[in-house]
Amino acid sequence: MKLWPAEADDPTVGGFIAEFDSGIMKSIAWRSQAPIVPAIDAAKQYVSELLQCLIDERHMREVEGTNWASATAAVQKIIMDWNEKTRMRLRGNESEAIEQATRRARLRH
Repeated sequence: MKLWPAEADDPTVGGFIAEFDSGIMKSIAWRSQAPIVPAIDAAKQYVSELLQCLIDERHMREVEGTNWASATAAVQKIIMDWNEKTRMRLRGNESEAIEQATRRARLRH
């Protein structure tokens, strides 16, 4: 299985795409204003959802042929990278808000 982050125009949306050797592709997405912590718990949840989807659709070759521990670690890394981008965006918003407040305060004096 190959995993890679899913791209979204909305910075509050994250996710990943899973592609199996058989050509089957699945995606999982989330929406959050803040970093997702703990990332390992979220990774376990999302990988469990992916696994359940494959079971429900009877893709047993993919279920049995996937190293789910490695998949969970890879999803955790995707979440941690998304968390870092989210933290940087939030810090940028805080800095911008402080600058705007400072400019407004200067205009009043």
